[in-house]
Amino acid sequence: SPTRAAGSPSAMRPQSVGGAFPPSPAATAGQSLGGGFGRGCGALVVPLDKGRAPEARAGVLHFIGCKFGSSRKWTNPESRERVFASASSVLGRCELRALAAKDAVYFSTAGTPGSWVQIDLLCGAVLPRAYSLASYHPIYSGYYPRNWELHASVDGTRWVKLCRHTADESISHGSLFGYWDLTLPHSDQAEDPPYFRHFRIVQTGPNSFGTHELQISSFEVYGRFLYITSDTPKPAPPPAFAEPRIEPVQTSALPPIPKAPKAAAKKAAAPRK
Repeated sequence: SPTRAAGSPSAMRPQSVGGAFPPSPAATAGQSLGGGFGRGCGALVVPLDKGRAPEARAGVLHFIGCKFGSSRKWTNPESRERVFASASSVLGRCELRALAAKDAVYFSTAGTPGSWVQIDLLCGAVLPRAYSLASYHPIYSGYYPRNWELHASVDGTRWVKLCRHTADESISHGSLFGYWDLTLPHSDQAEDPPYFRHFRIVQTGPNSFGTHELQISSFEVYGRFLYITSDTPKPAPPPAFAEPRIEPVQTSALPPIPKAPKAAAKKAAAPRK
């Protein structure tokens, strides 16, 4: 679609924190969170589900994928254009929607230092308390991220570094998902706490294979979620359904071969008079 073409990774370049960064072309004007959006919209607290495994915790992107809590059926929110994903580059046939998937799927950038991926929540913003992501390769046991930073932004222009990881071995062949708590620079009880609409992961060093491919997918953020519009926030939606992020395992067994239909019985010929 034209929106995706305009936001293709080749048209966007990473910038340093605090520098200019092009906003998503799918975003509408006037969606900045300034002016007290954090105070007046009845914020929804999305549970962190700390008692569950990282891959099974339902967060904000899962909530959006369930039609903002109105459905039990999950669909990838990037495919439905409820969020906007972008990257510094896309390797091979990888798809950007993998960044918003709920299960561990394969996505990777090209092997360029400083590679990045980004999620724009479009019509929502989050006061983040934790985040998680996955790293998966269908063939090789490697390329796991080890050095990166998580940045967040209100408007896609001014960025705040939420955390930095150095030689982090949380993700490995035996554990494809990582989960990290976040400590914000401001308390969520402040008069106007920082709600962020844009989240970006920037690789700051080599991966576990010693190269610079940024191999991640299934980004998820946990915290307090707000609707935002060009004028006033919408009422807070109902809680998200706590569905797992892992799809049911499909067996390789083939279904039984259907039997050929029986031939219809021929009608007996009428006796001749």
